[in-house]
Amino acid sequence: MPSSLSNCTGLQVLSLAGNQLNRSIPGFVGGFMDLSGLHLSFNLLSGSIPVEIGDNCGKMEHLELSGNYLTGGIPREIAKCSGLKTLLLYSNLLEEVLPSELGQLSQLQVMDVSRNNFGGPIPPQISNCTSLSILVLANSWNPLPNVSILGGSYSMEKLALPVD
Repeated sequence: MPSSLSNCTGLQVLSLAGNQLNRSIPGFVGGFMDLSGLHLSFNLLSGSIPVEIGDNCGKMEHLELSGNYLTGGIPREIAKCSGLKTLLLYSNLLEEVLPSELGQLSQLQVMDVSRNNFGGPIPPQISNCTSLSILVLANSWNPLPNVSILGGSYSMEKLALPVD
């Protein structure tokens, strides 16, 4: 991704999906104050998701980083993206635990973090995502003992869990 993009401070949507981009996601993506959609899925991106992504993400509605080689965990700073509706991180090499801070995303409608290598329990704070209608955790955890925390006063239209 060329560093000259960092000068495009008025970007509203950056879609570079499926372009065989390699290396890591540059931290300057956190400088786009008007960005509502960041679509970098199905490339060859590696390294961690930059924490800077949460710096100026108040208008971000869609974050799609699926189908790459991203490692590390999901940065807690993503919880600062209060308007986030879609979070697609499936088919990466992400690990650690699902951050409890994601429960602050009250407008989140779709979250797919499947086909990664997360560990630990599903954080109960996810039940605070009252707009969530699609949650896909397949191949991420062994959640059967933790399913009860997903019950709440909201409805889930789809829940995909791994079957051993």
